[in-house]
Amino acid sequence: MEKDILKRKIEFLVEFYYNKFDFLRKESLDTLKKKALDKYLESCLTIEEIQIELEKEVLERKKLENSSLGAVSKDMEIKENHHNIYDTLEELAYLLRMAKVDYYIEGGLVGYLRYNKESNRVHDNINITINEKDYDKFKSMCDILGIKVIGKDLDNKNNNSSNVVLSSFERLEDGSIKTINYDNNGERKEVIINPKLADMVYGDEKVNFRGYELNVLPAEYIYFLKDGSSMEKDKIDTYFLKDKIDMRGLKLIQDYSNFEYKSNTNAELSSMMNDSTNADEKKSSNELSINKQKVLEKKDNNNNNSGYADTNAISGMSILSIAIMIICIFIMIIMYLK
Repeated sequence: MEKDILKRKIEFLVEFYYNKFDFLRKESLDTLKKKALDKYLESCLTIEEIQIELEKEVLERKKLENSSLGAVSKDMEIKENHHNIYDTLEELAYLLRMAKVDYYIEGGLVGYLRYNKESNRVHDNINITINEKDYDKFKSMCDILGIKVIGKDLDNKNNNSSNVVLSSFERLEDGSIKTINYDNNGERKEVIINPKLADMVYGDEKVNFRGYELNVLPAEYIYFLKDGSSMEKDKIDTYFLKDKIDMRGLKLIQDYSNFEYKSNTNAELSSMMNDSTNADEKKSSNELSINKQKVLEKKDNNNNNSGYADTNAISGMSILSIAIMIICIFIMIIMYLK
C-alpha cells in the first residue's frame, strides 16, 4: 500500500517536471517515469528526499542543455542550427561581395568551411571582422537588408535570433594590424599584431562556399587561439582541427606571436618627434652658447690688444717730449755762452 502511494507520488513529480520544462521532452514521459521508479521506488528515501534528488537531475539536464545550445533556440537540433547558420552565411557572402569591403570570417566555423566538413556541435554565431574604414558601410547594408548583427554598439546583444557578430581591425602603415573588440559593457579593447604575424594571418586565405569565395583567417590561427580553452565548443573545434592543419604553419604562428614588437602609434611618433625637436633645440642652444663664448673671447682679446697699443703710443709720446725738451735746453745754453 505504501509502495503504491510512493509510486504515484514519484510519477506525479516526474509528470509535473515534464510539463514544466521543454528540454525534458526529448524522451517520452513513460520513459522518464520508468527511470525514476527504477532509481527511487526501492530506495530508502522519503518522498521529500526523492523530490530533492529529482530537482537536482532537472537542474543538471538544464545546464547540459544550455551549454550545448548556447544562444540559439533550445528546441533547435544541430542540423537545424547548421541550416540556419549556413543560410545566413550565404546572404552575408552575397552582401560582402557586393559591398567590396576588407573582411575576414573568423571563429570556429572557419575550420569546418575550410575542410568542407559538418561539425557535430551547435554554432552560436558567425564571426566577421571588418576593416574599420568599411565597418559603418557594411553595418548599414546589413541593417537595410534586415540582417541583425551584434556590433560595437552592442545592438541586438540579447536577441537570440541574431547570429552575426562583427568586430573590426585597422591596417597600420608599418604593416601591423590593430584588432578592435568590445566587451559586454561596450568597453573598447585593442590589440596590436606585429607585421610578421599580421602578414601571415591577415593575408589572402580563402574558402569556397556555395559558389562564393570567402576571406577567412587561417585554420592554424583559429587552432592557436582556441588551444587550451576550457570551453566545450573550443575543445570540440581543436580536436577536429588537430590532425588537419599545417603544423609548420602553426609553429610559425606560435613563433611570430612571441616576437617582441612595439608599434609606433601616433602618440609614440609624437613623442619621438618631440624628443627629436628637443634634441635639435638643445643642440642649437649648445652651439649658440659656444658661439657666444667665442665672440666674448674674441672681444676680450681685441680689448687686450687695443690696450697694449695705447700703452706703446703713450710710451712713444713721452720719449719724444723728453727729446724735444733736451734739445731746447741745449740751444738755450749755447745762446747764453755767446
